[in-house]
Amino acid sequence: MVLKMDRMTQIKVVELRKKWGFDCYTPINLLQTVIDKIDNLTLIWMPLKENFGGCCYKNENNSLILINSNHSKGRQNFTIAHEIYHLLFDNENFGMCDFKNKSKEENFANEFASGLLMPEYALYDFMSVNDIEKWSIDDIIKCEQYYQISHNVLLDRLKSDGLINDEEFKDFKKDIVKKAKLRGYDVDLYLKSDENHEFFSLGKIIPLTEKCYIDEKISKGKKRDILSSVFRQDIIYNI
Repeated sequence: MVLKMDRMTQIKVVELRKKWGFDCYTPINLLQTVIDKIDNLTLIWMPLKENFGGCCYKNENNSLILINSNHSKGRQNFTIAHEIYHLLFDNENFGMCDFKNKSKEENFANEFASGLLMPEYALYDFMSVNDIEKWSIDDIIKCEQYYQISHNVLLDRLKSDGLINDEEFKDFKKDIVKKAKLRGYDVDLYLKSDENHEFFSLGKIIPLTEKCYIDEKISKGKKRDILSSVFRQDIIYNI
């Protein structure tokens, strides 16, 4: 569950959004933003176990985020935002997003991810602009589509803020793809990556290294050495 953000996490969200040129109300195109704003970042999608959202690794020169392509796009957005917390605010070089991990640092990363995608100010501003006194499924779908946030994460936020009750939470959780489709929305937010993006990468090092190898500017051994020096070998070999 994503709990209501503590003060320090709110400050991190606000300061990073400001640094990236966003206020506390505007949706973020997360993929475009992180590629533009974080130097030498590579994003990699691949199928992983259900309870594993992804992981990140950083060294002095480069950063990597690995994302579970079996999860919905909304959940993938959350994972990217979660790993951004580890890259920018965690002292560890390697972080792993396991949903069974209930550590304090993981909770901070979850709070940060939810807040980065949709700050607390944005949620209540959305309610005000749309005259929401009692949340309906129409309001929920409109909100999560606008902020491109996971359906489950939004429901967790609403429940933790006391805006929906347990019975509503269970009811809203059911058949979200069908409900969104009936209302004319694009359902990509609720689906896993298609076959063309099941194994996929964006960013700096991997595409650049692959291009140099294809153009015969580096050898296969050099390609392996570059990737091994940047990222953990077990991740590369699994890919």
